[in-house]
Amino acid sequence: RRIVAARCKDPEILARCQDGGVVTAMLCHGLREGRFDGAVVSAADESMPAAPKPRVVTTVPDAIASASSWYTYCPNNLALADAERMGLKQVCFVGVPCQITPTRKIQQADPAFLNNGRKKDKHIERQTKFLKGFGENVVFTVGLLCTEVFTYEGLMVQKIQNEMGIPLTDVKKFNVKGKVLVYKKDGEVVEMSLHRSQEYARSECHHCGDFSAELADISCGGVGAMDWTIV
Repeated sequence: RRIVAARCKDPEILARCQDGGVVTAMLCHGLREGRFDGAVVSAADESMPAAPKPRVVTTVPDAIASASSWYTYCPNNLALADAERMGLKQVCFVGVPCQITPTRKIQQADPAFLNNGRKKDKHIERQTKFLKGFGENVVFTVGLLCTEVFTYEGLMVQKIQNEMGIPLTDVKKFNVKGKVLVYKKDGEVVEMSLHRSQEYARSECHHCGDFSAELADISCGGVGAMDWTIV
């Protein structure tokens, strides 16, 4: 295992990315070179300010537009169903550790138990596809370093919008570097104690032991580094 700090050189990516832009750069490279025909990511939800939603991107502009993190939970795995409906066969999956693990479990599932000697072949085929279908389309996984994520209603709505008086429609970007950094569209950066924000962490995150997405092909994050990606 090798750990490095890296930074993308593409100005368009750097203008939009969370830290060093490495994940976005990999997605763009994979799409340009035909290594992926799509990628499952989290992207800004047009219907909810400062919230993410699962999305499949198939173009470089869409991949760049999906850059940045919102630090509230986004069920990326659900977009694997969208990728299948779109007919994609070479998908890059980007997710936090607790999303990489189920993706790997799907890929490693052994469907042999479905054949009990009594089922028809067409039933076994259909059940095998149900068991392993989404995972078979994933050709590369990118894990995102993660210690915890927060609830949208708690951190974003109750704390930042209601208590701190920052409308979520004014928020351009979030980051966490020992403290919570709220970047506003007017250029102002508002700081908040990370300790104060942890009361809004999802309870499931308190039991997670997989910070670095051990089962991913490659893991990336900005922990401990400003404007660089730990890879």
